[in-house]
Amino acid sequence: TNAATVAADFFGVYHGIIGPGITAGVSGPQNPPFVGLETNNTAMQFSYATNSILTIPTLNVNTNTVTITGWINPTGIQADWAGVVFCRGASTAAGLNFSGGGISDELRYTWNGVRFDVSTGLNVPTNQWSFFALVVSPAGATVYLGTNGVLRSFTDSLGLTSQAFDAPLLIGYDAGTASRLFKGRIDEVAFYNRALSLTQIQQLYITGAG
Repeated sequence: TNAATVAADFFGVYHGIIGPGITAGVSGPQNPPFVGLETNNTAMQFSYATNSILTIPTLNVNTNTVTITGWINPTGIQADWAGVVFCRGASTAAGLNFSGGGISDELRYTWNGVRFDVSTGLNVPTNQWSFFALVVSPAGATVYLGTNGVLRSFTDSLGLTSQAFDAPLLIGYDAGTASRLFKGRIDEVAFYNRALSLTQIQQLYITGAG
């Protein structure tokens, strides 16, 4: 809710800290048109400031089967390598991020500090809500982007080792450099310690978007 300082973990263990630069309780993806969500559903507004970060406690999952999902609504062109949901520290560098190097607003992933420079072709539209997902398994990773009723994906087929997630999980920031801050709204973030199937990802998007 607005003016909250704690982001509730619906599983009940990993409550997050809302940075003072975040505006909580802004309009999220709502019904209509997103029929699977509440008519008054709210989200977090990130302002591209050093205190505009949502910090989740260290997960310590140590696995290469992970799924991260959520909804995103960027404001304008994002900073190079801006973090969406990212863990960097100790032995981990993994998560969802934007592109850099002159390529604007392409959704990418990083795992074990690499693959961030691999183009996905998944450009996130600004000022509207899109569904995102990253699914990691030992055989590779798939990044999903659902917009306007269409779910697109990019698959990176290669062997991926385990990541410990032994540092805080940050929403709206990658701690690699101070400028990797997200600007816009994020909502409904979920972290799974297993790789969801294509059918399960499709069902999440269909249920939310209708």
